[in-house]
Amino acid sequence: MWKQLLCLLPMLLLIASLSGQTPYHQMAQDTIIRLSDFPNSAYLLNGKKLNLSVMEWFMSDYPRPHEHIRMAIFTDQLSILSYTFGGVFCLSGLLLRNEDQRLGDSLLRTGVIGLAGGITFQVFSGSAQRKAVNAYNREIRALYGDQPPGVQLRFSEQGITLAWALR
Repeated sequence: MWKQLLCLLPMLLLIASLSGQTPYHQMAQDTIIRLSDFPNSAYLLNGKKLNLSVMEWFMSDYPRPHEHIRMAIFTDQLSILSYTFGGVFCLSGLLLRNEDQRLGDSLLRTGVIGLAGGITFQVFSGSAQRKAVNAYNREIRALYGDQPPGVQLRFSEQGITLAWALR
């Protein structure tokens, strides 16, 4: 019996130290949820996907998140522009390479630089979007209040739920 208790104690300590994600139905109203998805993240509000324009509308009343989302929109537009010019220059370089080797190589290099700039701006846009969502969620939690830390035990038709809220 003592061996079983000695095995159970470290398991309980490990379980107590784990932090879980708050279930969606218990989050503060209007909280935006981020789901990691390669290469970008998906952002959900009440189970519906959000794009940058809708996020900007939601964040318009909060200055700091609105500033971040405007930066995300701007860098996303720069990314699209950079991808477009990079693609046009790459295609032009490939088409002209047989007639003029030097010009074709120069256009290809310029196109690759444009495509690399598009990737860079896309990373900056994702970072600004993540900062905006985090700032917005902090503002919403401050507005609606946060749940206190502790242990909750709930019973429902599906079974028993044990939840830890750690800080």
